[in-house]
Amino acid sequence: MAKDITAKARLGDMSIRANATLGQTVVVGGTVLRPATPTTLGGIIVGEDLQITQSGVLSVIKADKAEQDNTRPITSAAVYTEIGNIDALLRTI
Repeated sequence: MAKDITAKARLGDMSIRANATLGQTVVVGGTVLRPATPTTLGGIIVGEDLQITQSGVLSVIKADKAEQDNTRPITSAAVYTEIGNIDALLRTI
């Protein structure tokens, strides 16, 4: 089922507000923005637990420790802090 969205974006010095259907090509002011694919540069919608910087870097919002009801991924350092060195624990079995 297609999902209609309203998106705001910046393209160079131009602010863009467009209505579109997810997965469709958007044309605004003569500029064509196709959806990104694994092999083609294009537009994306930043979803839950993701953030994008002003310079366009996309990253995952991570939790620093394991907590009940936290759905964000945790770092390997947080896993180590939570359960210790797995190899050392397995050697004790």
